[in-house]
Amino acid sequence: MAKKNKKSKKWVFWLVLFLLAGIFYFFLKSDKKPSFISKIENIITSFLPGKDLTQKSLKIDQAVTRTLDKLGIEDKDVIEEYREEKKGFGKTWIQINRKIS
Repeated sequence: MAKKNKKSKKWVFWLVLFLLAGIFYFFLKSDKKPSFISKIENIITSFLPGKDLTQKSLKIDQAVTRTLDKLGIEDKDVIEEYREEKKGFGKTWIQINRKIS
């Protein structure tokens, strides 16, 4: 009797897993995605090779520049600034370095 109970539990587990995968696939293909689906999609795709992160790098740089402006740090306070394109794990990004006096 115990063997039959284990089989029925496995069947239910696979059925629930299959249904969840179908729902997840449906939300990925639809235009209007709940925010949690978008977050999961971003996490999954961030590990895929060939991802170009240069635009995100530039957005981060702009946010840092705005923050420095709010703190009163001007361009004349920057001693050194250089940009370096980095590649690793199939991704490309721009590393921006600033030295401030």
